[in-house]
Amino acid sequence: MSNDPQPEIPAFEFRPPEVDRDRKFSFLHPSIPAVGVMSLAAAGLHGGVTGAHFEEWVGYGIFFLVSTILQAFWGALALIKFWESKEALNDPYPRAGVVTWEAAFYQAGAWGNFAIAVLYVITRIWGVPFAGPALGEKEAWDFYGIATTILEFLIFAQGLKMAGDLKRGEVPMSLNDLHREG
Repeated sequence: MSNDPQPEIPAFEFRPPEVDRDRKFSFLHPSIPAVGVMSLAAAGLHGGVTGAHFEEWVGYGIFFLVSTILQAFWGALALIKFWESKEALNDPYPRAGVVTWEAAFYQAGAWGNFAIAVLYVITRIWGVPFAGPALGEKEAWDFYGIATTILEFLIFAQGLKMAGDLKRGEVPMSLNDLHREG
């Protein structure tokens, strides 16, 4: 055994990494939660009548099923990306970041909902276009259809606004941006 003094080992001090307050993230538009929930609600309303439309004609059923799936997917993805970006703001090692397709995503949701809403209005005013056993027949106005169409027009308007805000640079994209706005 040696009498040599042992080297002094420095104490370990844990310092969490700093959060980059200027790091940019997509999907932080403050309207996303409302628009995402509206899209999920429209999907739920469409899903509720899909079975009845399949009974009327398979083509109508497929249209309602596809509308339901697309609205649910769009709304859920918007909400997931929003929450992911919100969490990433305070994470020194975020999994989220900036995506190039954010504005296109908003526009796709806006125009898709617009098309469905316009088709509803057309079927009530002029009759069912395109195909099926009810071709040319005017459909009846109903509460759930009107409610769904209002949601779709709101998604359309807000989706285009969100895409425009993003293109104009009017959307907070970092912690510092959020603190400047708030």
